[in-house]
Amino acid sequence: SGLPDGPVPLTLYTEDILGVRNTYTCTFHVDNTPPNRGRVVLTNGDQGSAITCSPPGLLSLWWTGLGDGGSGVDGYEIEVYVNGGLVKYFKVEPDVTETQLTTTSSSATAGDKIVAMVTSTNGAGLRTSVRSNVLHLVKNVTLHVYDFEETGRLYTHVSDHVTSLLKIPATCQLNTLTWTLTDDTGDVIKTAQISSREVGMKKDNETNMNVVHIQHLHLQTGHHYRVSVSAAIDGYLRTFTTDGFTVETFQPRPLLVRDGPY
Repeated sequence: SGLPDGPVPLTLYTEDILGVRNTYTCTFHVDNTPPNRGRVVLTNGDQGSAITCSPPGLLSLWWTGLGDGGSGVDGYEIEVYVNGGLVKYFKVEPDVTETQLTTTSSSATAGDKIVAMVTSTNGAGLRTSVRSNVLHLVKNVTLHVYDFEETGRLYTHVSDHVTSLLKIPATCQLNTLTWTLTDDTGDVIKTAQISSREVGMKKDNETNMNVVHIQHLHLQTGHHYRVSVSAAIDGYLRTFTTDGFTVETFQPRPLLVRDGPY
């Protein structure tokens, strides 16, 4: 248009055949600037924005700073790509700044990469597209914590031994591991840096269970504890946290006493 951004006054003059003149004044807005380039984040809430388990399940996509100070934003277009191929496209209203994405592809497997792009369009028809971070699909890993006898409960007679089983697929590579025990207040009771050569191994069908035995903890009866493990798996740093456990008083099994000869 050649006009600068902002309001521009416009005056119209009309005159009929009798020489009667009228004046009309209005203001229109000039917008030569596309919407702002903001931030777009694709994340799995449990594991941060770097990785997610395969299949990815429910993902969260949110954006900020994509507004337009001139003619405003008319709406957003969402595109989701897996390994560079478009798998999902939809539009949302201008007041929406977050949306949930279900599994983007039924065939998504570990090693795939997911990225989203948000395009905002302003009232003048100008567009700005911003890509999100890349989510890397990885294999599912779970963390289990047991007492030394792996009963799933912590008793005082074995309270100085805690076994952590990091259950990972056999094809995963475990590089390093940090084991941390905290109490209810968040205070660290013990932390340990463990190399992959120091991690024991158990086999459960086709799944490896990396076993970490931590001893001499001196846990207190009735107290609640939580174990977290940070591990570099297949080159990605991942953190796993248990719901926690309470150390219970050990109840020995009663002796079986019967009458009769022995």
